[in-house]
Amino acid sequence: TPKVADDTLAQLGVTAGQYIISVGRLVPEKAQDVLIDAFEQSGLATQNPPIKLLIVGDADHKDTYAESIFAKTSDTIVCAGRLPRETILALNQKAALFVLPSFHEGLSIAALEALCSGAPVLLSDIQANLDIGLPEHHYFKTGSASDLTAKLAADLSQFAPRDFDPKQFDWDEIAA
Repeated sequence: TPKVADDTLAQLGVTAGQYIISVGRLVPEKAQDVLIDAFEQSGLATQNPPIKLLIVGDADHKDTYAESIFAKTSDTIVCAGRLPRETILALNQKAALFVLPSFHEGLSIAALEALCSGAPVLLSDIQANLDIGLPEHHYFKTGSASDLTAKLAADLSQFAPRDFDPKQFDWDEIAA
């Protein structure tokens, strides 16, 4: 709900429309480290108003990768940990951009939910993400912080989903 999202944003110190969100387990194949590097290089945190990076998720088991992500927490990089699905959906709706930088992925439910929420979306160019069928500009070279940085420097509204039809991923539609 909007109230839940507003309360969560206030607790996290993030403003609607002024954050990039990434959702996923904190594991190397999800590549949050690549996103953080690109975000830091993009200059988004120093523009006026600043854009923040909101990383939602946690590790199933604490390890050095998850600890390295949490260690990057700052005024502009916010690690929210695990959040309820309803809260994530509401946060997607208020995000300036959803980014999925994964090296490996099945069909990403997080990406589909972001698309269905209307969030602008930017995805790594792994096959599972390409299979979603978005226009080419919604993808960046997997593992390339420089390519992702260049995309983040663009007008983020260009990544809003246009003509995305979620019916092709709807179980009721598929079963019928």
